[in-house]
Amino acid sequence: STLVVDELMTIPIQVNGKLRHRIEVPANAGEDEITQQALASAEVKRLIEGKQIVKTVYAPHRLLSIVIR
Repeated sequence: STLVVDELMTIPIQVNGKLRHRIEVPANAGEDEITQQALASAEVKRLIEGKQIVKTVYAPHRLLSIVIR
């Protein structure tokens, strides 16, 4: 028997601790790819416009958290 591996995973995106968006990424995507995709999404762009990104925290396969001010 073979294991079925999902080719896409859904990563919730938090901005300043609040769930704001979800993105679909390849299951093998790394932190950099996920961060770039999140920052490129219209929803996240709107929230961070004119703000400074203090840091991003990625919990592998679980969550990307963006801290802005």
